[in-house]
Amino acid sequence: MSALKDPARLFWRNFFTILRPTVALGQWTTIAVLAAGLFEVRFPGWAHVIGPLVFLGLNSAAFALPLSQAGAIGMLRRVHLAVGFISLFTFGCVLIVHAGFAAVWVLAQLAAVLGAAPLPDVFWTLALRGSAYGILMVVAVMVYGYVFGQARLSFEELDVFIEGLPEAFDGLRVVQLSDIHMGIFMSPQQLGVYVDEVNRLAPDLIFITGDIAADLAGLEAGMDQLARLEARLGVIAILGNHDVYCGADRVAELLGRGTTFEVLRDDVAVVESGGARLHVVGIEDRGGPDHFRGLKRDERLDRLCERVPAGSPFVLLTHRPDLFKHAARLGASLVLAGHTHGGQLALPWPRRRPLSIARFITPWARGTYRAGGSVLHVNCGLGVTGQPIRLATPREVTVIRLAKSADHTATI
Repeated sequence: MSALKDPARLFWRNFFTILRPTVALGQWTTIAVLAAGLFEVRFPGWAHVIGPLVFLGLNSAAFALPLSQAGAIGMLRRVHLAVGFISLFTFGCVLIVHAGFAAVWVLAQLAAVLGAAPLPDVFWTLALRGSAYGILMVVAVMVYGYVFGQARLSFEELDVFIEGLPEAFDGLRVVQLSDIHMGIFMSPQQLGVYVDEVNRLAPDLIFITGDIAADLAGLEAGMDQLARLEARLGVIAILGNHDVYCGADRVAELLGRGTTFEVLRDDVAVVESGGARLHVVGIEDRGGPDHFRGLKRDERLDRLCERVPAGSPFVLLTHRPDLFKHAARLGASLVLAGHTHGGQLALPWPRRRPLSIARFITPWARGTYRAGGSVLHVNCGLGVTGQPIRLATPREVTVIRLAKSADHTATI
């Protein structure tokens, strides 16, 4: 299906092109609404044209600076980008509040035709004031996400029943890590703390489902900490889209030189224990023009699965979760993915998965899913991307126990 026939894919392919003017408009709108709603200061009409253009220029200048820019300029850049990011949500708040007031105004006009009293003169002033208070609430929540939300670490436990699992692997403890994003938002010191947490779990096997690097300098700086990951049966990793953007060959080379990880680049690994074998299929991400969404079908998976003995259970490592249905049809017992970060920002929803923007990218946004005898788990990521912020979406280490008995199966 072409992009023109798929509006959602067209949007995501042009997401960053759309984002910059939207951020500039949000920044200016936030200032204008706060000035009018809190201080009754109204800007002239021309300012509403010039203001967004000024912010668009400032944003372009900020984006032109390298991510690793040090010193006062680097700090100003990071603050400026954080303010711009927050303005997207304050802008949304303004639109929602004003849409509500506009709906009331339309109803009031219809009622006035029937003789009802008109709305008071302060109606739109109240709308501005409500928007201003809404902006302050959004800012407070976002600041919490930057300061406290992104510091939370969650250990998600999952028991998975696998039909035909060899006795030697019954009770196998697997740790899944994903989206480490070693770089500006994941220092070697911070990574070292997480590595210690994982090693304390004494896992039998560790899987890393892509986006190990945010940039090559960050990967090199943190390699010593990454290499400390310990598991009885080793560490198996695949590469994600950010690894591809960094240079997949270079990332794989650095991992091969600095760690004992087995990096699967469209390959199959065989884990051996007690004379038994467990096959692990690893699909390497291809990057591509659509930064967010993944393939729903991949011929590479068909070819790799031909290397798994018929009837043998196998695990699929894929950075993006969109291959789940394809993998389930091919008999994958367990599919592990990441990529979405669980949205990083989410709205808690009683008795259901939190709502986040990741739901617009893929139907498998976060957590655990089942299709027939196949189980998918989408890890919310250990690192962050874009901005160092998380809301209702802590960093995640997934602890999985493989079981051959249904008695061990968790409710999913």
